[in-house]
Amino acid sequence: MADIEHDDDRLLEQAFAAARRDAARMPEGLADRMVADALAAQSALLSRSAPPRPRGVLRQFADTIGGWYGLGGMAAASVAGLWLGFAPPLGLPDPAGLVIGSEDETSIFLSVDELTSALSDGSET
Repeated sequence: MADIEHDDDRLLEQAFAAARRDAARMPEGLADRMVADALAAQSALLSRSAPPRPRGVLRQFADTIGGWYGLGGMAAASVAGLWLGFAPPLGLPDPAGLVIGSEDETSIFLSVDELTSALSDGSET
């Protein structure tokens, strides 16, 4: 096995040596003409300028509120507001129940009669 690897290395070295000996040369002036053509093509591309693209409404809005940071903050606030709308804390009335007009009318506000009876000491005079 070691002999096969050494034979392969020897053959490969012979192929590289032959390639180095028989190096093909470019015709005189070909490299200069290629560089001149490349520079001409590059300057032609650079001289043409693309017309500015119109900015869309969403892009203008995003730039107005501060870019991606502003959009992220608005998204977070929107989700928080939606969450509070669907699952309000205990101290707030249920907005869905107020809009739909549920049969169970519960109010967080006391009427005048309920307030006076709650504040009285329980003795009627």
